[in-house]
Amino acid sequence: MPQVSVVILNYNGRPHLERFLPMLIAHTQGSDIVVADNNSTDDSVLFLQQEYPSIHLVQFSTNHGFAVGTTGYSISWIPIILYCSILILK
Repeated sequence: MPQVSVVILNYNGRPHLERFLPMLIAHTQGSDIVVADNNSTDDSVLFLQQEYPSIHLVQFSTNHGFAVGTTGYSISWIPIILYCSILILK
């Protein structure tokens, strides 16, 4: 059973997800990973669906900012939660 749930809030952060996720997975084997996407306009969601189908993906239809975005934890059953935010403003 995983010991920690990692919730990543993403907005247009595909390049960062590409670099961050392999390291995260390597160092947190067995952890529950949730990416809450805040209505990205890049191809973050498609990238996650194709490359990381085992990651839980929460898609928001509008960008609600950090407070609502962190509700990605609600699909996790693990009591210890680590939040990360990947935000790229254009």
